[in-house]
Amino acid sequence: MLPRINVTTNIVAVADVLTRSFSDSPVTAYVLHNKDSTWHAPIIPLDILQPKMVEWTTYKAKIGGELVEAGDYAAAAIWFPPGVDLPASSDDDERLVEYRKTSGKLKKEFLKGRQYWYLNMIGRHPERSDPGVIRALFEPYIERAHEQKVPIWLEAVSDHSRQVYEHFGFKTVATFRIGLGKVTPRGELQEGGEGIPLYAMILE
Repeated sequence: MLPRINVTTNIVAVADVLTRSFSDSPVTAYVLHNKDSTWHAPIIPLDILQPKMVEWTTYKAKIGGELVEAGDYAAAAIWFPPGVDLPASSDDDERLVEYRKTSGKLKKEFLKGRQYWYLNMIGRHPERSDPGVIRALFEPYIERAHEQKVPIWLEAVSDHSRQVYEHFGFKTVATFRIGLGKVTPRGELQEGGEGIPLYAMILE
């Protein structure tokens, strides 16, 4: 039996799970790192990432994102229902705007105007090993998407996560890079860097 999931309004608790899950993410490091940073990508200090994650999660909840947790916050996700877009905030860094613009172009190309569920973020608390929590955050939404006859879209931010999503039936439709010419695949600042690879994926 899968762990119980709950739609929640506890932004801080969801943000805490996602902070710890994404604290070594090259994409997140790219968005937050600059030439004056005293930390080295991709490991992001929690005291830097936590307030940003609360800010991002607050914004996403405000515009219609569905916050959901499994196993008493062993894992958490942010889902956007069909018809609810994730526009760039006026406070967003240009690097985050770059990410969303690139993703938006790919959605137009591959979804061709169809409605879709969007898995914006999902993560497991690294100190929790509760079985089935990631599956618990996927299965109800996959079922809802099938009932509504709409696809699910996501962007995998690592090869490992891509493989996890493939296990749930997602197919990679495009590989793209952010930070091209600016960072290494680990998110470290480097002039002429090859950028960070990401994977646009769809479940039909």
